[in-house]
Amino acid sequence: MATSETSICNLANGIIGIGRISDINGTTSVERDCKAIFAHARREVLGSYQWSFARKQALLARASASPIIDSNNGGYDYAYVLPSDCVAPVKLSDPKTEYSLVGDTIHCNLEEDVYLHYTADITDAAKFTEKFINALAHRLAAQLALMVKKDKKLSQETWDLFHALLPRLEQDDAQNDNNPIELSNPYVDARSV
Repeated sequence: MATSETSICNLANGIIGIGRISDINGTTSVERDCKAIFAHARREVLGSYQWSFARKQALLARASASPIIDSNNGGYDYAYVLPSDCVAPVKLSDPKTEYSLVGDTIHCNLEEDVYLHYTADITDAAKFTEKFINALAHRLAAQLALMVKKDKKLSQETWDLFHALLPRLEQDDAQNDNNPIELSNPYVDARSV
């Protein structure tokens, strides 16, 4: 069976013990709940780690307006427009270059040929890896436990499971790399504070 948004929602539903849906675009309350949270959850899980299937790079276009605060005042001299499918920037072509995200732009002091390595918003479920599908299903299940079952305890347990599972799935995904990019993980970092 091909992976689809509906099949991923059904994995999430199985985690928390609710019935399967026929179509994420359907009209039942569970189908509408799945549809309402799917895109947000997908972008959140994509942005949590540089998943191997979602890596891209792009030459950035200079923004029409320069940064408000220039480098003489602690800011940056140039602004570049993020790719429209960018969920999370990873690094610039010069990885030592500091930058700041401001809305849909990156401010930095690189003057030309600025390439961005980033995690893209992949919407085609057929391109998702099994590890990403597992993470996304657990993320969806945590929210659906509260929305559909109205069960705060199950929701919290599922969130905890998602946060515990994510580092292992990321580590497994990184096994596909012979030159992984070191990144911090906001979920792991938050727990270690």
